[in-house]
Amino acid sequence: MQGPSRDQETCDKLVEDFAARTGNEPPDLATTDEHAPYKNSLLNTYGNEYRPRRRSRVGRKRNVKKRAPKGMVYATVKKTREQGRVVHVRRELVLGTEEDLVAALEASPCSETINTSFVERNNGSSRHFNSRKQRDTYGFSKQLAEHEAMSWLMVTHYNFCWKHRMLRVDLGCKRYAQRSPAVAAGITDHLWTIEELLTRQVVT
Repeated sequence: MQGPSRDQETCDKLVEDFAARTGNEPPDLATTDEHAPYKNSLLNTYGNEYRPRRRSRVGRKRNVKKRAPKGMVYATVKKTREQGRVVHVRRELVLGTEEDLVAALEASPCSETINTSFVERNNGSSRHFNSRKQRDTYGFSKQLAEHEAMSWLMVTHYNFCWKHRMLRVDLGCKRYAQRSPAVAAGITDHLWTIEELLTRQVVT
């Protein structure tokens, strides 16, 4: 999220930033929680304009609206918790057709159902590595500038320095070649040290 709140303006910035990074191509499947502004943000960014037909031949033309492009699916997940545990999950199709949803899930190499587990896992890792994102603690951020700086440090450390257990390569005889996400993605050929991270320019 690109701001201190989850209002419509902040959601618009988030979706616009994502679109700019992905060539402005509508996603086959987008999933979020039930936060209402996300639907408007997706339509504002990817939607096609149309004018609804008038109900009669007289009167003013109806206002121009936006609808999701063909093939794009947006669905939400709502989790109900009791005593800190999830007791019910409700999934809802918001934009797109059931046929397009089935096709998107069949094409996905990771998901068989509507879920937000990937972003939740990322948020969990982010809070684990960055105490400024942990709620109700003394380390919780009070200033946005420091929060952004620490967030970027966490992202680069996690991707370049962290030995990710699920990415290691089994060499046999209980020996492994340790890899970071950046090594697995082919961005670098070795695990970085903290000294390398702090003294080298990662982004040009």
